[in-house]
This record gives sequence, C-alpha cells and structure tokens, in this order.
Amino acid sequence: MHLVIGGARSGKTAYAERVALATAERLQVPVTYIATGIALDAEMEARIARHQEARAREFLLCEFPRHLHENLAALDEREHGVLLIDCLSTYLGTLSYDLGDTSSEAMLFDAGMQLIEEIKRYPFPVVVVTTEVGMGIVPLYESARVYRDALGRVNAHFAEMATDVTWLMSGIALALKRNGDLSPCCEIWPMPR
Repeated sequence: MHLVIGGARSGKTAYAERVALATAERLQVPVTYIATGIALDAEMEARIARHQEARAREFLLCEFPRHLHENLAALDEREHGVLLIDCLSTYLGTLSYDLGDTSSEAMLFDAGMQLIEEIKRYPFPVVVVTTEVGMGIVPLYESARVYRDALGRVNAHFAEMATDVTWLMSGIALALKRNGDLSPCCEIWPMPR
C-alpha cells in the first residue's frame, strides 16, 4: 500500500492519481478510482465536481461513501486492478456524520482497522489518500475532537502498514517511506491499538 497524506489542498489527490496510473501501467492492469465523498452540501458538491473534471479517463470509477471494506471485499480484482482510495479521511468523516451522537473514537478506529485488513487481502497495489488533521487548533466541538483523534490513530496504523508513505505539503512530495524503508530523517513510534 502507498499512503499519501497531507493537509487540505496540498496536492494529495493529483499525486496519488499519478502514482496509481503509473503503477497500473507498469503492471499492465486496470486502475480504479474509489471515491468516498458524498455531497452533503454545496461546497462538497463543487469539490466532487472539480475532482471529476480533473480525473484521468483511464480510471474506472467506484463510488463507495459507505461500507468501504465490504465493497472492497466484493470487487473483482482482475476487473479493477490497482486501486486509488480517495479518501480515508472523508470516509471516516461520513461515518462519523452518519453515527451522529453515537459516534465514538473506538467505532471510527475499528472501521479504519477493518479497512486495513481488507486492503491487506487485496492482491494488487492500493494507493490511499488521507488528510492530516492533527496539526491545527484543537476543535471546538467534541465530535470533531473524536474524529480528529480517531483519524490520527488510523493514519498512524496505515502508515505503519504501508510500504510507501508520501507527505504532500504545498504541492511538494516528501518521501517518508519507500519499499518498506524509512527515510533517514524518519522514525516510527509504536502506536497503541
């Protein structure tokens, strides 16, 4: 798995698309874009439209805003090949929204861990886009803090499992991990489950 992580509008999706297309071309298999966004308001509707316009025609498209691990399990890998999941943070955000007041860090974390297990089973490379949400101010609302904390833990576990991790900042890609090896400037701290 290749994890592409960064802040909002950092270039994550464009970078991940290039990685997925190049990987599929090298392996001579199809490439599938798994969109997790759902238009809950006009801003998200516009964002989805921009992504659709920019997306390369080579991508097959699956829209899985919910039940992502179950939908991945049902995919025919020969038909779908390399997967690009855009994005983990949106998927967990939708789950948090759907759960409402019953949402908990444990529920969101478990959903992330179920997804990791399904990605491990998938026979072709998977590129996962996610957002780093823990570097800003502490969110005002408890639900946002629960989401931030769960996503931070899930992102750490995805990074630990990934063979490649790329950080995108202001359109610049920084390789944190390649072929399972950390960049000389990086060190992994064990994350509690």
